[in-house]
Amino acid sequence: LYVPSTDWDDMVLSMTSQVQSIISLAAAERLEVGRTTRRTTMSRSDNIALREEITAGKSILILNAHGVPERIVSVVVLHISNGDGHVFAQVAKYEHGMATPTCELPGMKRENSELLGDDLAR
Repeated sequence: LYVPSTDWDDMVLSMTSQVQSIISLAAAERLEVGRTTRRTTMSRSDNIALREEITAGKSILILNAHGVPERIVSVVVLHISNGDGHVFAQVAKYEHGMATPTCELPGMKRENSELLGDDLAR
């Protein structure tokens, strides 16, 4: 399929969630458990988790122009600042009794067919 000035991922994002799921699960078939893809090896548990994300509509998996699977996740990021220009950001994560430095704006993954206001309310 060729649409001028449009990438495959743009077209997939405009399709229904059912079609996105079919395309994503077909792309997931290219990911063999234990096979190295780019920088990591996909474990069986990661493969199952990815398929669950696809089925739940939280992720889309496509094959890029080189036939390599790419995961697409829709996220919402907020840029909140006051009148003085100070920005609200997370500067650390506290896990397992330790603080790890980080610098992130508040955000979250969007769920399938969720409207912008719905994800912010969540």
